Amino acid sequence: MKRLFFVCFFVLLSLKITSPLVESSTTLPVYKELTIESLIRYLRLNGIDNPLPIVRQAIHETGWFKSRACLEDNNLFGMQALSGGLAIYRDWKESVEAYCSWLQRRIKEGHLIEDYYTFLIAVHYAEDPLYIKKLKGIKLESVGIFDIDQ
Repeated sequence: MKRLFFVCFFVLLSLKITSPLVESSTTLPVYKELTIESLIRYLRLNGIDNPLPIVRQAIHETGWFKSRACLEDNNLFGMQALSGGLAIYRDWKESVEAYCSWLQRRIKEGHLIEDYYTFLIAVHYAEDPLYIKKLKGIKLESVGIFDIDQ
């Protein structure tokens, strides 16, 4: 009977651990899996009120989270390392935190973010002249995310 109890206990414990959202000891959510929903929540947790343009950016930069940069280096935004090449992060959350820090530095430099897409143009985020058009062309509705800023 004790053995059955311990087996059930460990099965339940493992189910909780593999959940995409696990409560930490500080009661802040810890998002383990990278999904569109967890990315939206983590961006909001990092102070981004309208995360959908940034989600589109991550989708574009990573090919729907399937690129080598995403899978191996946890780089969601094509961020560059100071030494050149793509930055490498411990996990996808660190990539989001680095991107949010980059945004804060741009705001301190005097860039306004009234329209996020115009902001990306102003800071010369991408070399591709069709970058904004490509971002706006990503239809999040196909995965159940609806956007009012289209």
